[in-house]
Amino acid sequence: MTLPKTATTLFASVAALAMLPAMAASTTGGTVKTIDVSVAGFDLTDANDAKVVLSKIKRAAKRVCRNSNATRSVRERAEELACQSAAIAGAVTKVNVPQLTAAMEADNSSS
Repeated sequence: MTLPKTATTLFASVAALAMLPAMAASTTGGTVKTIDVSVAGFDLTDANDAKVVLSKIKRAAKRVCRNSNATRSVRERAEELACQSAAIAGAVTKVNVPQLTAAMEADNSSS
């Protein structure tokens, strides 16, 4: 049984998402932190599933970008938010599925 090209591309994209969903460079050492996000059971070509996966990516970005300092300055909070935005955009771009991109753009415009 051969899979249609779209399905093969989708499987490759899902694998890429699981490997690199959210990453952030440390501001101190230049190291990159990553968190794997499982997309098992989700159809990224479905708008509703794409929204759920985007939520999972956003949670991962919050964790990977979290500043452990309990008393963050305004600058540190701004850096944390910028890190989260970059991690989310990077993961969505890496996966390159139109429905996931649309979900991210809709989320950004409603924020």
